[in-house]
Amino acid sequence: MVLAGPWERWENPDKPGEIIEPCTIITTEANDLVAKLHNGMPAILELDSFAPWIDPQQHSPKSLVPLLQPAGE
Repeated sequence: MVLAGPWERWENPDKPGEIIEPCTIITTEANDLVAKLHNGMPAILELDSFAPWIDPQQHSPKSLVPLLQPAGE
Protein backbone atom coordinates (compact mmCIF):
# COMPACT_ATOMS: atom_id res chain seq x y z
CA MET A 1 0.00 0.00 0.00
CA VAL A 2 1.36 3.41 -0.99
CA LEU A 3 0.01 6.48 0.80
CA ALA A 4 0.31 9.86 -0.88
CA GLY A 5 2.15 12.55 1.00
CA PRO A 6 4.99 15.04 0.79
CA TRP A 7 8.33 14.55 2.46
CA GLU A 8 11.64 16.32 2.46
CA ARG A 9 15.16 15.84 3.71
CA TRP A 10 17.27 18.51 5.35
CA GLU A 11 20.02 18.98 7.91
CA ASN A 12 19.09 20.36 11.30
CA PRO A 13 20.70 23.84 11.46
CA ASP A 14 20.97 23.56 15.27
CA LYS A 15 22.68 20.14 15.19
CA PRO A 16 25.08 19.80 12.23
CA GLY A 17 25.08 16.29 10.82
CA GLU A 18 21.57 15.48 12.08
CA ILE A 19 19.32 14.68 9.12
CA ILE A 20 15.59 15.41 9.40
CA GLU A 21 13.10 13.65 7.11
CA PRO A 22 9.62 14.97 7.97
CA CYS A 23 6.56 13.66 6.17
CA THR A 24 2.80 13.80 6.23
CA ILE A 25 -0.07 11.80 4.74
CA ILE A 26 -2.55 13.46 2.38
CA THR A 27 -6.19 12.63 3.02
CA THR A 28 -9.16 12.59 0.69
CA GLU A 29 -12.88 11.91 1.00
CA ALA A 30 -13.78 8.48 2.29
CA ASN A 31 -14.91 5.67 0.02
CA ASP A 32 -18.23 3.95 0.82
CA LEU A 33 -16.63 1.39 3.13
CA VAL A 34 -14.68 3.90 5.25
CA ALA A 35 -17.48 6.52 5.18
CA LYS A 36 -19.39 4.37 7.68
CA LEU A 37 -16.66 5.27 10.20
CA HIS A 38 -15.27 8.63 9.08
CA ASN A 39 -15.64 11.24 6.33
CA GLY A 40 -11.98 11.08 5.26
CA MET A 41 -9.23 8.56 4.61
CA PRO A 42 -5.59 8.50 3.47
CA ALA A 43 -5.07 8.96 -0.26
CA ILE A 44 -3.94 5.48 -1.28
CA LEU A 45 -2.15 5.45 -4.62
CA GLU A 46 -2.81 2.74 -7.19
CA LEU A 47 0.30 0.87 -8.37
CA ASP A 48 0.31 2.68 -11.73
CA SER A 49 0.26 6.04 -9.89
CA PHE A 50 3.26 5.32 -7.71
CA ALA A 51 5.97 6.13 -10.28
CA PRO A 52 4.62 9.59 -11.22
CA TRP A 53 4.15 10.46 -7.54
CA ILE A 54 7.78 9.83 -6.59
CA ASP A 55 9.30 11.59 -9.61
CA PRO A 56 8.75 15.32 -8.98
CA GLN A 57 11.23 16.29 -11.70
CA GLN A 58 8.97 14.83 -14.39
CA HIS A 59 5.51 15.73 -13.05
CA SER A 60 4.04 19.02 -11.89
CA PRO A 61 2.07 19.11 -8.62
CA LYS A 62 -1.09 20.00 -10.57
CA SER A 63 -0.75 16.88 -12.71
CA LEU A 64 -0.72 14.73 -9.55
CA VAL A 65 -3.98 16.06 -8.06
CA PRO A 66 -6.17 13.58 -10.02
CA LEU A 67 -4.29 10.73 -8.30
CA LEU A 68 -5.71 11.76 -4.90
CA GLN A 69 -8.94 9.79 -5.15
CA PRO A 70 -10.64 7.56 -2.58
CA ALA A 71 -9.33 4.00 -2.78
CA GLY A 72 -11.42 1.26 -4.33
CA GLU A 73 -13.09 -1.11 -1.93
